[in-house]
Amino acid sequence: MVVLVLTRQLDPTADLVVEELTRRHVPVVRMNPSELLKRGSFDARIDSAGTWSGELEVERGPLDLADIRSIYYRRPDKIIKPEENSYSEKFAQAEADAAFWGVLSSLPALWLNHPDANRRADNKALQLSVAAQCGLDIPVTAITNKSTSARRFAAERDTVYKAMAKPAGTTTNGHAMAIYTSPVVPNDIDESVTVTTHLFQERIPKSYEIRLTVVGPEAFAARIDAHSAAAALDFRADYASLTYQLVEVPPRTLESVRRLMSEFGLTYGALDFIVTGDQWTFLEVNPNGQWGWIAHETGAPIASAIADLLEDPCLTLSYAAI
Repeated sequence: MVVLVLTRQLDPTADLVVEELTRRHVPVVRMNPSELLKRGSFDARIDSAGTWSGELEVERGPLDLADIRSIYYRRPDKIIKPEENSYSEKFAQAEADAAFWGVLSSLPALWLNHPDANRRADNKALQLSVAAQCGLDIPVTAITNKSTSARRFAAERDTVYKAMAKPAGTTTNGHAMAIYTSPVVPNDIDESVTVTTHLFQERIPKSYEIRLTVVGPEAFAARIDAHSAAAALDFRADYASLTYQLVEVPPRTLESVRRLMSEFGLTYGALDFIVTGDQWTFLEVNPNGQWGWIAHETGAPIASAIADLLEDPCLTLSYAAI
């Protein structure tokens, strides 16, 4: 049986998992779907019982679909990247996507995570609703493109603006663009807010932040202390100023997190919390969030936990029962 790792060519985080699986002598195939139709091939047939069989032709040779026991969906590129915005190229991409992801989804394999589960869980508005229903504390939040409503919200409480979607494109030095959490006062809000919807949120006083990395039955909570003004507002703005330590998760919080993960169908998630005194306030869950930096800073055995799950998908049965 084989572990299939789907990611782009340069992915140091995926490298950690591949290295751990290789150390355990677990067969692992790493591929970038963008190479499928350039250097490989895809051939599948379905029988009368509804079972797909066939093979992927990858760099190391043919991979029998029946041998795939688990799939690590990390950072794959699209199967086809249209060079022109033409109908034929868009159609070719849609056909390849439907075939590749449709057949893989039908296999009796563990996904960490399935891309459909990632897409659903990546909706910030839905996250907040589900988190509250699962028993987690959430910030007071408004989503609006009405300037009067936005100004009223900001006048009633300390407020921050947060992006709901990931910005497209890269900066001039090739890094992915990022929009950091920003403080907002009523005078900042003018009629330009009507151009699109904005998420405004109560600014929670914080003792520190938590990045909680959940891998099946395992949960690794890293306390993050910010030592600069920029990082105190959004730790992504100044990683150099941060310090870390592993801490325990309050049992009731962990129980609610388990419920949230189950509701979204996630076997992996990176959750962010603000801690004030003994209260944990949920901010968001990143269904495909980065974890390599947390493992590096804290020594948390996250790569080992992911390898455990991919090597033995039966671990998800005990996870579901927690």
